[in-house]
Amino acid sequence: MKVLLTGTSSGLGSELCSFFLDRGDTVLGISRKTTKKNGNQQRDTDERFTFLACDLGSEEQIQTAVSELSNKNINFDAVVLNAAAIEDDLIDGKLDYAKLKKIFEINVLGNMNLLAGVLPLVRQRGAIVAVSSLSVILDLSRRRCAYPASKAALNCIFDAFRLKMSGQYRFITVNLGRLGNQAKLPFQVSYRQAASKIIRLIETESASEVINFPWTVSYASRILRHLPPAFSRKYLSD
Repeated sequence: MKVLLTGTSSGLGSELCSFFLDRGDTVLGISRKTTKKNGNQQRDTDERFTFLACDLGSEEQIQTAVSELSNKNINFDAVVLNAAAIEDDLIDGKLDYAKLKKIFEINVLGNMNLLAGVLPLVRQRGAIVAVSSLSVILDLSRRRCAYPASKAALNCIFDAFRLKMSGQYRFITVNLGRLGNQAKLPFQVSYRQAASKIIRLIETESASEVINFPWTVSYASRILRHLPPAFSRKYLSD
């Protein structure tokens, strides 16, 4: 399988990249930063991995990346839009517009700009995955509003894609809960677990098009949404 993967320098993107390469897949990774395998060895020692530096917040860099990809004459079996910006944009009750703008430029506009350019390079019925967040259901952070809103916007766009282009491509939305490989927090999912879930969805033609993982967090979030806002602010917000 030939995969275009964004955000490969760390976290889930790095784990996905390793997972694909371990399976024998070919990966073209996009990231702002130099990307490393297992945190120490350069992935460019693997002939099945190609790295392309690109900041999704820069229209110029995206167009350059699309041009380079087009010249490679690659037909991708899957595109995984994993890269995202997450920052606190509500500080001491004040909205940081610059951060809000940056988050939307990367999480929504940058991803769509890249996808618009590479869509002709994806094979018929190829999988296009939006890595999103369960925060679209309920976000209890006191310091963020742009991140869940940007992911909600991304999800809405993919809903529209499924209605209008379902015969051409498979559009998959994966809403993930808290991720991490360090200290285990309640309901936290490891990067490996999330990567495995995403790859299974790509491989399974009959898989659901919208996945909430883990389902326990999704279910709890839907219940908590019905609580009075005052209760959530007092007892649940971090």
